[in-house]
Amino acid sequence: MVENVIKFTTYMFFFRIKKLHVLEEMDMKKKIAISFIFMIFFLFVSMRLWLSQEPMEIDLSLKNSKNTEFEFFISTKDDYEKFIPDGDKNYLRAFLKHTDSKDLKNFSLIITTNCPHIKADRIVIDKIRFSSGNDEVVITDFGKFSSKDAKMESGEDFVSLIPENQYFTLSYSGDVDIKSPSIKINFPVFFLIALGAFLVFFFKIAGCFGKECRYSDMFVVVIFFSLLFFPMLCISEEEYSVVENRALAKYKPLFSNGKINFDYGRNFDKFYGDRFFLRERVVRAYMDLRYHLAKDYYSTGMGFLNKQNGWMHSHLHQSKSGAYLSEEKLDKYEYSIGKFMEFCDSNDIKLYILLPPDKSAVYHREMYPFVGKTFEVERSEIMQSYLRKKLGVKIIYPYEEMIEASKKEYMFYKGDHHWSEDAAFVSYKKLMKEIRKDFPDIPVVSEEDYFTFRSNRIRSEFPRVFHNGRSYISYLNLNDLRLLNVWYRYYLHKDADNLKTVVFNDYKKYPHKFYKYEKGRYRGILMGDSFGDNMTEFFPYSFKESERIYTYSPFLKDEEQFSMKRFEEDIKKFKPDILVLCLSYSGLYKLDTLYVREDR
Repeated sequence: MVENVIKFTTYMFFFRIKKLHVLEEMDMKKKIAISFIFMIFFLFVSMRLWLSQEPMEIDLSLKNSKNTEFEFFISTKDDYEKFIPDGDKNYLRAFLKHTDSKDLKNFSLIITTNCPHIKADRIVIDKIRFSSGNDEVVITDFGKFSSKDAKMESGEDFVSLIPENQYFTLSYSGDVDIKSPSIKINFPVFFLIALGAFLVFFFKIAGCFGKECRYSDMFVVVIFFSLLFFPMLCISEEEYSVVENRALAKYKPLFSNGKINFDYGRNFDKFYGDRFFLRERVVRAYMDLRYHLAKDYYSTGMGFLNKQNGWMHSHLHQSKSGAYLSEEKLDKYEYSIGKFMEFCDSNDIKLYILLPPDKSAVYHREMYPFVGKTFEVERSEIMQSYLRKKLGVKIIYPYEEMIEASKKEYMFYKGDHHWSEDAAFVSYKKLMKEIRKDFPDIPVVSEEDYFTFRSNRIRSEFPRVFHNGRSYISYLNLNDLRLLNVWYRYYLHKDADNLKTVVFNDYKKYPHKFYKYEKGRYRGILMGDSFGDNMTEFFPYSFKESERIYTYSPFLKDEEQFSMKRFEEDIKKFKPDILVLCLSYSGLYKLDTLYVREDR
């Protein structure tokens, strides 16, 4: 809709304006003034192409920072700066963008502990340094620090804190006397855009009405060819576009291995189109313009955002359900899962399939009008009914439970496709209810067994580390970090110290984890994609020995990820009593790859 409006407006402005006789009657001074105003407007719209701000840098020197996560928070009138520093446990460095020095007078460190109820580790900060360009300030007056929800002790060259809550703050009341980050102007680009905008308008629009500008077409031709050759000034050598989240086209020569490349024209067009000068800035500027023009909803080829509530979804993580219910596909499911059940039966393993609902199924109202509930939920229910009827497989689908729980807590992250720990806990309870029908004495954890804390960061992947959750913001090419200011609930078992864990980050084979918990019973395997990772906060506490198998490997093709040929021998060696296959709904189509008919 927005693109159509822009196209129509541009067409009417440039081609139909000659019907307006107002410009024809203007004198030259007014035409110049109008052309100048148009130039200013075009410079404003294209600001991302020629204007940038140097970030301010902050360094923190830490001691005894085990089990902590750091965020930096700066209060301003209308916004805030928040980031997750990169670095090791003793030294952190990060960059503050769009920060003015006057905002640093009262800054705060927000410190989150992963397990504050178990270990109250003393955190010592002995250096805080700000740098902006050539200007540098080191905080030395540690007496101006104060803390909330933590016991604080300050000395001449340090401040130490012992946490008293899940997250606490360290605030500084002094003034950081440092220059604001400098603004960088790319003057060649600035002058080229300014001159081009002015001349195009003046000679083609304003000048065409006056006889004194009879040579206007000549200027237009000059500007046209200048702009034509401008993108050739610098060809990018990058292999990947962060803005578009895709690999860039590679150059393919005309002659290779003594053969002629007859597709050279198309190949070169793709290569040049991906790498011309300032392409990424042009794309970012275009995305920014579209984002700010969008009233309620913002959408790109990568995903969409409901601007009214901050809910995001990526097209990359939408389910590939188009062919779920075809006769051929259902036949493949029946064979594949049937063979999987045979494998489990022959090895005395009870099989359970846990299917988390899709994000769009639970939050379809929040993401309307881009997604709806029916096609995700109905297709899933039809397929489940088919497999239960044909094979008698035990499928756990906690859709209704998650809908009810979503009234109190987030079931999915707003800026990521993964489910939250609350959703995983809801699903764990339903799963264990089904398992208890076959194993009545297996222990089941409850909320009373856990400490809880909140964070606006995301923990969802196999490594189980917090990250800033900007995946969807990156897909949508957004810079509005206010979208990340959502606090999710996390769980920590009160007996976590007695859970023995061994991690194998072997992506060439498959990543996996072994757990031992003396208070549990039986042996269990939790197998599947990344949705199983948040289940590991609960699943291992029900089993004496358990294993988490992460099926993903970057070294394998998509159809090979779930092939049981990769796992059969190791599963047999582990000798589990229970095997749970946890597979996200968006990856449900992979169930037919567990076993593939060799005669087809």
